[in-house]
Amino acid sequence: MQTPNGILPVDKPAGWTSFDVLAKLRGALGTRKLGHSGTLDPMATGVLAVFIGKATSAADRQLDHDKTYEATLRLGLRTDTGDVTGTTLETAPVTVGEAELRAVLPQFRGDRMQLPPMYSAVRIDGRRLYDYARAGETDVVADRVQPRRVYIRSLDIELIDFAADSNVKKVTFVVECSKGTYIRTICQDVGQALGCGAAMESLCRIAGGAFRIEDAVSLDALIDAYSHRTYKENGRYTLEPASLEGLAAIEKLVRPIDTPLTNFGTALLDTQTARKFTDGWHIALRECEITENPRYRYREPEFEIRPEYRGAYKMYEKNPEMPDGRRFLGVAFYNHQYKKLVADKVFLRSEEL
Repeated sequence: MQTPNGILPVDKPAGWTSFDVLAKLRGALGTRKLGHSGTLDPMATGVLAVFIGKATSAADRQLDHDKTYEATLRLGLRTDTGDVTGTTLETAPVTVGEAELRAVLPQFRGDRMQLPPMYSAVRIDGRRLYDYARAGETDVVADRVQPRRVYIRSLDIELIDFAADSNVKKVTFVVECSKGTYIRTICQDVGQALGCGAAMESLCRIAGGAFRIEDAVSLDALIDAYSHRTYKENGRYTLEPASLEGLAAIEKLVRPIDTPLTNFGTALLDTQTARKFTDGWHIALRECEITENPRYRYREPEFEIRPEYRGAYKMYEKNPEMPDGRRFLGVAFYNHQYKKLVADKVFLRSEEL
């Protein structure tokens, strides 16, 4: 049995980089053709969508979706990284209460400009900002870091921990936001608005586009169930590829390639037209059945999207033998010059139809 093609939502454990997750899955699945969307910092946990096989071509189509996080900030602490893993720059007494906290939160909702933190993956002159920060060269690029437009759909308090017998004051909140939003920066900005500073203590992505934390697979559980660890003297381990039975079980956990394309329209093609599309032909709208328009064809998005997404379609072959009566072919964008649908990503060849 071949490695499955599709998307595996993984619950990333704390202490692992997103690349670590891919490295372990490459061993367990016996393939190097893996990718992911929406990098999580090592301290963060939660949903990481891993794209397998042919699905890797669709990884960049997941990024324009809203994401939802649960985060805890610690008041009275300011660090160089914006989270508790960094070097402490300043501590301050926390004299504010719940009323003051709730009063400042509305200013962080809606459309706003956000400055990426220096410890982030934003590139300047080919280097990541965190590379400049770790080298002590923040002054070289600090004035070149540009604020970015983000959209905070909601920001709601889950828990306020202002225990009278503790000097540590914490707030846990849930935020739904656009791609590219830095939760560490929200924590820092809240602390600044309250006058005492704040740093992020924990972060969990509970949703990313079509994927939810309750549907995500525990990486350790998957490895224990379907692979085998071989430990080295340094305590690290390699993984044996899953057996055929294991791959069959993993395939049941893998979501279809079109799962994250929730904002795209839907076009159905007969088999002859489907073959033309997979061979690279441009498809006129009259040659297909449009059952759903792109979400942002007629409405303005709350956050910045790629212009071509206003005319993006999932392309399907009508096929009564498939469970839902159709087979996913790929993605096309409407081209206003040709007035036709032009292939962007194709996942099946004409001979496979």
